[in-house]
Amino acid sequence: MSEGIEKRGEKRGWDLGKQDDVLEMLKDGVPFEKIAQYTKLSLQVIADIAKQNKLI
Repeated sequence: MSEGIEKRGEKRGWDLGKQDDVLEMLKDGVPFEKIAQYTKLSLQVIADIAKQNKLI
């Protein structure tokens, strides 16, 4: 059971790190399509991150 919790924690940390990367790219004016290419996230996820952080 501890292993499952640890893996979820690692994934959550990875996701938060990826979100930080997306935010930095958005602030630098990188187009959504390039961000999707670099991060392997969908355009919708990137748009959601941008909206949540009032960048669009």
